[in-house]
Amino acid sequence: MRQGVCDYDVGMFRIWIFYLACFLSLAGCQVSYPTRNPVGDTFPTVAGQTLAGEVITLPDALAGRPTVLLVAYSGRAKDDVLWWMTFAKMYLGDARVVSVPAVTSWWSWLWRDRLEDAIRNALPESYWPGVVTLYDDAPEVAGFTGNRHGSTARVLLLDEQGRVVFFNADGFNQHSSRWLKEAFAQRWGDQRSVRSP
Repeated sequence: MRQGVCDYDVGMFRIWIFYLACFLSLAGCQVSYPTRNPVGDTFPTVAGQTLAGEVITLPDALAGRPTVLLVAYSGRAKDDVLWWMTFAKMYLGDARVVSVPAVTSWWSWLWRDRLEDAIRNALPESYWPGVVTLYDDAPEVAGFTGNRHGSTARVLLLDEQGRVVFFNADGFNQHSSRWLKEAFAQRWGDQRSVRSP
């Protein structure tokens, strides 16, 4: 008995649904690393691209000046990054502030351009050179800081040679912001006369 075209299409549709379900279940997976305190370690050498389109290597591109790195492994960390960014620009004098979206999930490659466009649309163009997106090297940074509980940013204060002198993964709050300010002041002095938060 000859199989009808309709029967064949339904069978192929079921096969495609099965493969799509398998792909999506794998695509949502990412390696989960426990949070670790990297103070005293040198930030790993990784390549990324700024929203302005420049390909740079971290931490080499940051040498010679203290830098606050705000690493985000999830879009849920967006608000935390903005709190830290605002605080650092107000209270940390000459420190450079760099936001690092580290995209570790496989499915994100499919929407890479859309992800970057969404970040561009959320920030003024003057901030674009300070946002460095990592794809290929994101797992290396995830292993360095840990990426569990991705709703908070990983905050790293780097010295002029790229060594971590402060680390926080607990989210922005009064205590953690004070600790960052104290770590900065202890190393570089209070470069800006402002009232304490």
